[in-house]
Amino acid sequence: MYWYNPTTRTSESVAAPADDEQAVSMLAGHPDSARFVSEYAELRRSGAPIERALVTLGHEERLRRHECAPVRLAWRDRPSKPRPTALAYELLLAARLREQGEERRPTTGATSGTPRKNVAVVDRDGAIVAVNGAWRAFARENGGDPAKMSEGANYLAVCDGTRGDQSGYAAAFAEGLRAVLAGEERNYEVEYPCHSPTERRWYVGSARPLESNGARLAVVTHQNSTASTLA
Repeated sequence: MYWYNPTTRTSESVAAPADDEQAVSMLAGHPDSARFVSEYAELRRSGAPIERALVTLGHEERLRRHECAPVRLAWRDRPSKPRPTALAYELLLAARLREQGEERRPTTGATSGTPRKNVAVVDRDGAIVAVNGAWRAFARENGGDPAKMSEGANYLAVCDGTRGDQSGYAAAFAEGLRAVLAGEERNYEVEYPCHSPTERRWYVGSARPLESNGARLAVVTHQNSTASTLA
């Protein structure tokens, strides 16, 4: 592909990246890399293919450098109603975390020796707008219907409707998530039991804010903490 590389500020012909992770690596190594990654993720969220997102980002950065009004390129396959993806939001989150000096890769799969993270993004009303593969897999493996626990479901409503032994933990987490969405807390975390018929296990649930184009969102993460709890 031929594009304007915002990190080197040169036009060049390069092999098109095979996936988002490769594309993000092409935007690294510059003081503005976090912004480049955020803009790339937003283009992907809007439906742009990987190559088109990079070309568009480079085009806009070149216009910006020459003090021209940014002109967003059009692409034929852009959906009329953009649908966010979990990967796009995780790329945004990764960029924000890098700005804060933390290190985290997009959590699209399990890492050897590390419990996978079940990740969802919710809007200010608690509606789930994106989940990762681990979130869907957990629902499926534990007898739930992924379709009823993914995009379109309301996470806060699920917490509020929980009954039985888990109701207290669910109510506490819902309260913490609401505080994060309201901007009253920067982070909320709670450990809770999540036993299955075949094993005793514990999880840590956390919520942290994420803003995209002025919209207040929250990233909800659940991760198995059994090993550390029983240590």
